[in-house]
Amino acid sequence: MQKTFLTNKKLLHQVQAWIKNVLDNKVNEDKLLNVIIVINEVIQNIYRYTYNLSNFKKIQIQVDVMKEDIIFLIKDFGSPCINQEFLIKEKSISEDGGMGLKIIFENTELFEINPKKNGNLTLVKLKK
Repeated sequence: MQKTFLTNKKLLHQVQAWIKNVLDNKVNEDKLLNVIIVINEVIQNIYRYTYNLSNFKKIQIQVDVMKEDIIFLIKDFGSPCINQEFLIKEKSISEDGGMGLKIIFENTELFEINPKKNGNLTLVKLKK
């Protein structure tokens, strides 16, 4: 299932409601909460760092529910994320932040940001 969202003040609420609808009866409530927290972090980072809090920018989200996995492909249309040093730094909370990435890495099997010619494709794989 795929949906396109536009960045705005209600973006996280809209994404959350969509995820709940898509995953309804496919995962338990605890797992649903973990999925929502991880995807919220990814979306917040795109909104904050890729789009610099600009509204009306597109984010496409595709979710595939497999037998044992939940896979999200999240496409943004911002500048390609060529410098990914922030992904290999120690995942710990500091004065500079880091809690979001720590949450993402602790709750995913796979997290990748793939720069493309016209944006980025973020892959998030979670256990069901």
